[in-house]
Order: sequence, then structure tokens, then C-alpha cells
Amino acid sequence: MSLNNLLRRVKKSSSKKSWIELLRPIIRDFKEGSNEALSPQEVERLSLIIRFKIDLEEGNLNNIEMEDTVNHGPTFH
Repeated sequence: MSLNNLLRRVKKSSSKKSWIELLRPIIRDFKEGSNEALSPQEVERLSLIIRFKIDLEEGNLNNIEMEDTVNHGPTFH
């Protein structure tokens, strides 16, 4: 899916809440009470954690990939 298509889908979400509103509790939890803005590296780390959890939920990881991710952190596909 292209970025433009994804952005259109986000804007047309059937949920009454926007995606960022749904992500805010996750961001707050990741920040562990800090009021500081996330750095670009922290945003990248959080997005990789979210992607890992989605991949896990969707069955996109086998046992070896899951072990590698747990031991060495998520990587780009």
C-alpha cells in the first residue's frame, strides 16, 4: 500500500477516534511518565516495537525470527 493510500485510509477511518488519539496511550506508556518529546530515535524504536507486535499478532514471525527479535531487537524487513 502506498503512503498516499494509507493516509487516505487514516483520514477516512470508521472509528470516531483518529489514529493518533488511539496511539496516545501507547506513546504515554512508552515515555514512562516523561513529558519530554520523543526523539527521532525513540519514535523509530516505538514504531519497530509496534510493527513487531503486529507481525506477531498476524503470524508473520516464525520461532527463529521471534528469537532473533527478542535477542537483538526488531529490524527492517
